[in-house]
Amino acid sequence: MIPTFIILSGAYIGSELVAEFGRLPPSFLPNGTSRVFEQQVALATRHAQRIFITLPEGFAPADTDQKLLAAASVEIIWSDPKLSLPDAVGHALDIAQPKGRLYILFGDTIVDFGATGSAPDTFATGETRHFAVWADFVEEDGKVRFREGLPTGGAQREVVAGFFDFSDGKAFQEALRGSSSFFDALNGYCAHRPLAPTRALRWLDFGHLHTYYQSRRNELAARAFNRVTSHGLSVRKTGTPARKIYAEAAWYQALPAEFRPFVPHLIAVHQTPEISYEIEYLYLPAASEIFVFGALPRELWALIVSSCREFLELCQGTLPKDFEIPDNYASYFFKSVIVEKTYERIQAFAHAEGLSLDEPWTIGGHPAQSLNDVVANLIEIVGETRHDDLCLWHGDFHFANIFFDFRSQRIKTVDPRGMLPDGGWPYMATLDTMWPNSPTRSWGSTTSSSPGGIA
Repeated sequence: MIPTFIILSGAYIGSELVAEFGRLPPSFLPNGTSRVFEQQVALATRHAQRIFITLPEGFAPADTDQKLLAAASVEIIWSDPKLSLPDAVGHALDIAQPKGRLYILFGDTIVDFGATGSAPDTFATGETRHFAVWADFVEEDGKVRFREGLPTGGAQREVVAGFFDFSDGKAFQEALRGSSSFFDALNGYCAHRPLAPTRALRWLDFGHLHTYYQSRRNELAARAFNRVTSHGLSVRKTGTPARKIYAEAAWYQALPAEFRPFVPHLIAVHQTPEISYEIEYLYLPAASEIFVFGALPRELWALIVSSCREFLELCQGTLPKDFEIPDNYASYFFKSVIVEKTYERIQAFAHAEGLSLDEPWTIGGHPAQSLNDVVANLIEIVGETRHDDLCLWHGDFHFANIFFDFRSQRIKTVDPRGMLPDGGWPYMATLDTMWPNSPTRSWGSTTSSSPGGIA
């Protein structure tokens, strides 16, 4: 008989998560650069041939998400989001009609048992310190009894982690029909086929705002040329070239006091065993995640954009003294950042994708310019940087480097550009005079005529 795997995501996330990501089913929450369901489906494909995911009636997955589910042969079961948990599970089982082994995974959960997978008639467990209503269990006379409630003992306890492996799916379906709750059904199943607790090698819970951000921290991602580590208190960044990391740290050190609310705290700078710096870990969503995966209304996006504007206006009001930059710095900046860096990036893109920079394109049946022509026209529109355009800049101000604090309604920005693409310091100082005793501010342009600060 073919095993069946069901991901339960037929209701919407709680109000605390809705406030930051919009109205989504739990499996559609962002987790780094993907949605939660992508890792859930990867787990499912290792266990079963028939895979289902429940989604709320009326929810409209994006085309890209539907294609991802279809590519993995995942069938969607539409469910009334107002159904109770036992009724929602019963509805899914009535459609899936499991015969043989059945796996059930809650939509706000990711678990991993390693290469061996789970054993029949087991359920996943994990430890939590989060004070909330959790399903836990006790073992009595060699059998497990499930229950639900607030903690009564110490801060840390072992709880049910939202994954179940039933050897007989039909038997669990029958137990559910005669039960008043999901946990009564588990206890009914256990009366004939005891379920054994199994500690998951990896457990991520996205069901509460607090546990969501704890799980995100564990999934911290970094670009290939950087190395980022975190233990939950700070993020330590190193990478190549070391000169680039030096320059980023100097940007934080030289930042005027009025900018501090817009950046994480700089905790430490290290020169051994390698160049690195530590900043405060932000338990906040990145604007890129909200934009790509979220479903926020325009009113909330207006708050995010307004805070971005406030930061950029603060940059534009922080001007260099005449003695801090040479007379030719504006033209040097334009040539290095706007012209040469743009062509360098477009050439790297064309090489990676096997594209011609000079061949005209056809888009939607209409002729279009070549990539080189597009770049040349954009540089002409930007116009040369003037001396009056220069101000303090971030240099890499885009959504992936912007986090938003919904409580303070203020952005926090990271990963500044501390040096020019050619390796020169934006303030034309040498490393010896800049580091570590006298960091100097990074000058660039954030004006519409030279948008280096928002590139």
